[in-house]
Amino acid sequence: MAVLDVAQMELVLTSRRNSHFLWRYIYGGWLVLQFCWLWFMYWIVEVIASSMMAAGSGVSPDPAATQKFLSGFLELFLWQQMVLIILVSPAIAAGAITDEKERGTLQYLLTADLTSSEIVLGKLLGRLVIIATIFATGIPFLFAVGGALRVSPGFLAGAVVHAAAIAFAATSASILASVWAKRTRDAIVHLYLVLGLLFLLVILGLQVTGAMGISGSARGTTTERLAATAADVLSYFDPSLVLKPELEGAGSAMVFARAVVAGLSWVGVGVLCLAVAAWRLRPAYNRQLEGIGQRRKALLWWARPPIHGEPVRWKERYVTGIAPLPALRYIPQNLVMLLILLGTTTIAVLVAASCITGPNSVLQMFTQPEQFQVDQDSITQFVTWISLIVLFLSSLIVGIRCSGAITGEREKHTWESLLMTPLETQSLVQAKLWGILGATYPYLLMYAIPMFLLSLLGGPVCVISFVISLGVTWLAMFYTGSTGLWCSARSNSSWRSLVGTLAWAYLGGFLAFIALFPLLFAIWIVIVMVVELFLLFLTGNASGVLLGTFAGFAIAGQIALALGFLLGSWFFLREAEKRVADYDRARHWRRERKRQPKVVPRQVVEYNQTPDG
Repeated sequence: MAVLDVAQMELVLTSRRNSHFLWRYIYGGWLVLQFCWLWFMYWIVEVIASSMMAAGSGVSPDPAATQKFLSGFLELFLWQQMVLIILVSPAIAAGAITDEKERGTLQYLLTADLTSSEIVLGKLLGRLVIIATIFATGIPFLFAVGGALRVSPGFLAGAVVHAAAIAFAATSASILASVWAKRTRDAIVHLYLVLGLLFLLVILGLQVTGAMGISGSARGTTTERLAATAADVLSYFDPSLVLKPELEGAGSAMVFARAVVAGLSWVGVGVLCLAVAAWRLRPAYNRQLEGIGQRRKALLWWARPPIHGEPVRWKERYVTGIAPLPALRYIPQNLVMLLILLGTTTIAVLVAASCITGPNSVLQMFTQPEQFQVDQDSITQFVTWISLIVLFLSSLIVGIRCSGAITGEREKHTWESLLMTPLETQSLVQAKLWGILGATYPYLLMYAIPMFLLSLLGGPVCVISFVISLGVTWLAMFYTGSTGLWCSARSNSSWRSLVGTLAWAYLGGFLAFIALFPLLFAIWIVIVMVVELFLLFLTGNASGVLLGTFAGFAIAGQIALALGFLLGSWFFLREAEKRVADYDRARHWRRERKRQPKVVPRQVVEYNQTPDG
């Protein structure tokens, strides 16, 4: 009964928020839009195009093609549901314990007549109900597509059991992260980092074992048997492989059995996380209470420069740094820089070795340079993709770091002290942003040196593309940092600021890029015309070096991204300054922007006053 009481308290507290209703509407709308878009593309490609090629008078869908489309959508739905459960569960359940820590109510909960197991299980049940109501939106789609494919009831039941097991495991891992972390934001970031690494390892393991052709029936050496066992274990974490026998004509009993075994695999992970969470709840919280006020010294391999005229910027750059998690701040900066330099250099050497043909030894590279044959287009494509990956990772780290720049000060009760200093609001907000950006420069330099040397092998177009990508990467960090500061200024907690930063920075940036997509083609045409006219003026012959090539389109896309990042950064940074100036501090500086909060006028009507006045 105590477990149900804790779960009821969780449901009552969570029902006061409308965020889970928003998640449900977003998920349902996404499924509807996705199915309509994929059906529209299927109808154009498979039905209309095939009918026109056959010169038929009527347009009729092919039953085999329809079955193939529905099977592909069902497999996509299963994978998508698993990924969304893993992504959404931490955002909902990772604050189960840390919210109590931040409010200072966990100590009262621990002194009640409740055991650690009852607290953990009650929190788990309350959060699982919320997650189940969100993902129950996808069950009608599952049954509709399954009915169209005429699959067995065992397949549908197995899919529901598998999704429930994944939700249980993800929620249990979120509760464990909430026990270990001090703040909800740190619990979410830690959990996303661990789940992302595990997800990549599972995908890599499935790809490697599939490429090697290893299955459970493989016989041979001990290594092959171990690899076959690992392949079978990893296959139970893949929903498409678990339920694939149904689509291949196997019996429903076999499909349901495989789904139950896969569900037990996920449930085993969840039970292990719950056991550790119940075991370490009280000791972890007692250790956190004992460590309040104590600071560990970071491992530094260099001397910090003296404090200059901007102390907030100095503190953000040299004291707090760029590490998005407190645990990562104790890793020496020089060690991380060395690892980045070695990793990037190794990748660049491997790519250069695969794209250069001709010399058979290092000596021949210098004695017979005329035999060099460099695949410049492949190098350009690789440099472009690596630049996009670095752009995403660097902007993500800066966004996470800036999302807690102001809310972190509020949670540590130091924001009021900063507001009482004679620093202007504009200087205070921008100093945090410039300090965080300044902390990224050494790491970007270690990445840029090897990649620039690699781009030299790709030709002048590759060099220009890489230099532009560095500028776009800096603008992307500036954009996500501005967005994070704006969300941090208007949020009450760090994890809400983090969710808002990711939504506005990436979802909003993606929608803005789609809106600016026609501008991309216009920039591409202008670049091509300028380059061709310049070559025509110098050599008298246009070579068409950028027309229809990957490099020209990549340069145009980077310029379009730079324009979007500039506009977004200017807007969010200005709004963050206005938010702090209007709602956090008393205005006493002339240069601060003025914007009065919107106040709805109240109409005061006396009781003895008639409608006619």
